[in-house]
Amino acid sequence: TYTGTTEPTGTVIFAGTLTSTTLCTITVSTAGTVPACTYAFPNAATHTITAAYSGDTNFPKTTSTVLSQTVNQSPTTITVVSSSSNPSVNQAVTFTATVAPATYAGSTFPTGTVTFTYSVNGASAVNLSCTVSQPVSVSTLGTVTTAACTAPLPSQGSYTITAAYSGDKNFLQGSGQALQTVAGTATTTSLIAAPSPSTVNQPVLFTATITSTVKGSTNPTGTVAFTYSLNGGASVNLCAAAALASATGISTCTASLPTAATSSAPYTITARYSGDANFVTSSSSVTQTVNPAPLTIVVTSSLSPSSVNQAVTFAATLTLANSGAAQPTSTVSFKDTLTGATLCANASLTLNANNAYMASCSPPVTNQWTAATHPITATYNGDLNFPATTSAVFPQIVTAGPTTATLASDLPISVATQSVTFTA
Repeated sequence: TYTGTTEPTGTVIFAGTLTSTTLCTITVSTAGTVPACTYAFPNAATHTITAAYSGDTNFPKTTSTVLSQTVNQSPTTITVVSSSSNPSVNQAVTFTATVAPATYAGSTFPTGTVTFTYSVNGASAVNLSCTVSQPVSVSTLGTVTTAACTAPLPSQGSYTITAAYSGDKNFLQGSGQALQTVAGTATTTSLIAAPSPSTVNQPVLFTATITSTVKGSTNPTGTVAFTYSLNGGASVNLCAAAALASATGISTCTASLPTAATSSAPYTITARYSGDANFVTSSSSVTQTVNPAPLTIVVTSSLSPSSVNQAVTFAATLTLANSGAAQPTSTVSFKDTLTGATLCANASLTLNANNAYMASCSPPVTNQWTAATHPITATYNGDLNFPATTSAVFPQIVTAGPTTATLASDLPISVATQSVTFTA
């Protein structure tokens, strides 16, 4: 009320009555003025502030009227970083969102949660499949508040990763984004053949298994090309585009190989995975030995039993274990094992209307064709793909031929003591 040379001394206490917090304790200056109280409120609210003077011997205690101070929620800045600059499909990536006050840092740190989503190639947003439940709670270590989500990305492409902070009573909601490129995942191909070795024309099951180097919810799709080459020659298709079963990663091709190939110069069988939008191509090769194919020969006769000097035709029927591209190209020899005589040396094979290979032999009648049981065999003389093979014996029964007797006289009427010649 009165001014003079005596100035107030003592202290002024600034207090927040909402939280019963002392904001500042200020010593009154020698000039009787009170320096300002600077204070950062730790939480958003409407705070009531008072200034209480302590008084001294000359001036009484006094308290100011209440001042209302509105403290709003602080805006936030969300930054997102990835643990990998160029992951592949199905590879787990850790995305870390850092939640920080956008304007003023202090002793109060954000609480709440962060929801992580992705969109790929401009598509709608999808929640990341984090290893922890979404939304992810934030935590503060020192002065840094973060939330992390570890999840695989299911396809190749350009991703936008978004971290949306929920906000709390002191900090506003916010979001941040990061771009993430995901490359195709490498694959491995394994190939097996059954049976191995095989024989000419025999169906062989080739099985290719395509495996992603990174396991996950996305599996390889596409096709597998099965080819063969022999002696460094050009590749030949066995199955040009065999479907790949995505659930199992298996593709199969059943095919036969057309010629024999020894273990020293086998076929090379290759399975090549086509790749798809998410997985990279791969291939694998195995060698396949192909042995000559067994066959059977059966001999039949046009007439058995037959008689001495009677003409007979023998037929040999060849049956292959498996039909296919390879055909027998050699000849058939017929033999009478009783006399050791070769009846026909190189009888040609023909394919009849029943798809059977036939060779026939009509041997000449000779003095060796005697009354007896003649064991007849037929031998296929062999080629690259079919081995020399001899039939079981066919018993050709040859019986004595029928005869007639005729008697003649050179002198039908003669006299006693006259010589007569009889001819039979």
